[in-house]
Amino acid sequence: MHFEQYLATLLGGYAVPTNEQVEAMFDRPRAGPGIISVAMRRWPLLLLGALCGAALGFLIYSQQPAIYESRAQVLVIKNRGEQISPTDFRTSFVEDYVSTQLAVIKSERILLACVRKLIPNQFTPPLPDDELTRYQQIARNLTVVRDRDTSAGVGMGSAVVNLALRGVNGRDCRIILETLITTYQAELSNVYNQETKKLIKKLEAEIASRRESRQSRADEALRLDQQRLAITPEALHSVSARLSLTRDRLNAINLELIELVDQLQLISKTGKNRRDRVATFVLLGGQKRQQQTIDTNSPENMLLVLNAQRQEQSDRLGKEHPTMKSLDAQIGYYKKLVEAQNPDDPTGELDELAILEKRLIQRKRTAELQQKELQSLIALDTKTVQDAGPLQTSAEQLRANMIADLKEENARQDQLDTLNKTEQSGGFEANILSAPREGVRVGPNIVLWLAGGFAVGVFAGVLMAYIAESTDHSFRSPAEIRQRLGVPIYGHIPKLRMKLPAEVEPVPQLDAALVSALRPKSIEAEAYRGVRAQLMLTMQNRTHRVVQITSPNPGDGKSTLAANLAISLAQTGQRVILLDCDFRKPRQHQLFQLKDAELGLASVVNGNVELNDAIQPSGVEHLDILPCGPRPANPAELLTSMSFQDVLNKLRAHYDSVIVDTPPLLAVSDPRVVAQRVDAVLMVFQISKQARPSAERAREQLVDMGANLMGVVINGTSAHGGEYGYGYHYNYSYDYEYAEQYAHDSGTEPNA
Repeated sequence: MHFEQYLATLLGGYAVPTNEQVEAMFDRPRAGPGIISVAMRRWPLLLLGALCGAALGFLIYSQQPAIYESRAQVLVIKNRGEQISPTDFRTSFVEDYVSTQLAVIKSERILLACVRKLIPNQFTPPLPDDELTRYQQIARNLTVVRDRDTSAGVGMGSAVVNLALRGVNGRDCRIILETLITTYQAELSNVYNQETKKLIKKLEAEIASRRESRQSRADEALRLDQQRLAITPEALHSVSARLSLTRDRLNAINLELIELVDQLQLISKTGKNRRDRVATFVLLGGQKRQQQTIDTNSPENMLLVLNAQRQEQSDRLGKEHPTMKSLDAQIGYYKKLVEAQNPDDPTGELDELAILEKRLIQRKRTAELQQKELQSLIALDTKTVQDAGPLQTSAEQLRANMIADLKEENARQDQLDTLNKTEQSGGFEANILSAPREGVRVGPNIVLWLAGGFAVGVFAGVLMAYIAESTDHSFRSPAEIRQRLGVPIYGHIPKLRMKLPAEVEPVPQLDAALVSALRPKSIEAEAYRGVRAQLMLTMQNRTHRVVQITSPNPGDGKSTLAANLAISLAQTGQRVILLDCDFRKPRQHQLFQLKDAELGLASVVNGNVELNDAIQPSGVEHLDILPCGPRPANPAELLTSMSFQDVLNKLRAHYDSVIVDTPPLLAVSDPRVVAQRVDAVLMVFQISKQARPSAERAREQLVDMGANLMGVVINGTSAHGGEYGYGYHYNYSYDYEYAEQYAHDSGTEPNA
């Protein structure tokens, strides 16, 4: 029984995935194993891991002790001296005392006082004798939380406290919880008052420390202010603003000086030529400057303006133009005035550029004086900011710290006032709203244990499946064979049933493995006829067919396939010859039980006998045998010789089909030599853990030699289908059992 059938029985008849469904899901093999694909292909391991994990979770759950829980509710009320409603929103918001009481209930003082009241022998199982151990046990199993108050609104907190205690005995949980609540009620006022006094002392010390720190900072800030005032009584922001404006003015003066220096250098490079000097004057904007500062009472200025206008319009208007004549008349008039005022100048010509140069020199001197004055002011203000700035910054930081200290001091003072009022009002009360009851069972949770075990089991199953997938080098399906080898599958040969009786009379002297001749109605013979049909269909357009039969490794069944395939071809009426080229371990003479095994192919290739003398009848109609003959010492050299090629040519000419049996490809080099001389190669192998790498290496060798690999035959499978990957099953599309029954019922041989 297969593992799938066994699992189906265990699951009470639930259907498991069929081989066709698995094959359909993964018809195209992946380059590498994916987690999902591995889990689907190895689903039995996944299912086994899940079942084992769930069983382990249930086993652990059954070994866990039962856990019981007892619950109670307590209302914590603060005693107040004044008449304030317990549900006052303002008081509840400002003073949340219930949060403090949650920690008080679980405090070491309350729990130790509770432990001392318990008698260990009254519990089942008895409590530890050590008080510290009992305290730790109760603290570990005690839960104290505030009850949710959804009706009070935002900012409101419920004053109800929920207590829960877990243990292995429901009655013990109730007794311990009752003792705890009683102890808390008795110790509540005393514990709170002591803690309040400690907190009051701590707050008073913090307030005094902050006052002292604030006074110290105030004194230091005053000292820094006095030092800053000694440097300058002016506000630093005013000094900084003035310094910024002064720097802007200095930048403007520097730019003006640069411009003046450039203009003076240009004037100094201008020669004495009148026209050049007037051009330089116009280039430097002298006319515009002159117009902006014109003095109507100064003939020199008027002469400068008129000369500039005449220079601009002389090229455009010409000397005879009325405007030019008017300008000449005005220029003559003002020249006379200038000559009258300057009798020492014989020419009477006014040098406009010289006048402009004097003005520029005067402006340069004025700008240099302003530059020195501004630099002095900047240096003075910069030193003031550098000296007084850090003092003012430190003083401002001290004042900010003083404000922060004052806020903290006020907050501490408010807490201190609240604690003083609380201490005078008399502490708190704890009223039982829901008394502790017998503990109910709350654990362990079987669902969680089963789910956890199931998850762990699934993970373990996936891990085992992935490991099995990574170490599995077998073929998983026919689709993977077709994809990896790149050739079709010609057939699946089931395991030969050697002990069955022969179906023909008289029984020929043949080996029991030749089922095609001895038991033609068997499923094995039908499988060989299926290979024959595929071979004939592939090579139907060829008159003579030379087909080599080989395998990757010894024991794959290549000799048996060659013999049965030759018999199947001969049964169609073709003239067939079976050539045994396995010079290492020849077997065809044993299968056909030839009498003269020392005469064969090796003798023909060596030239010892003629080809016709070496060919022997097989005992099957239309089938001849050319056995190996004496085993040669140099088989590879014989197969590469021209004599062997001549033998193939002669056999090709006289027979319809030539079947060549050669050694395994991965064992010796002989089959690669033969593969270059035949029409096609048919490779057979058995499914095993190393079948895939062996078949791939064999195919690579044939491809490298340029051989025509037509297809492969899977040998040694079960009668119902091929088994791939040690656990993956594939059913053939042709039902051999039906073919066998049909042949027996009809009394005829099934056709291929």
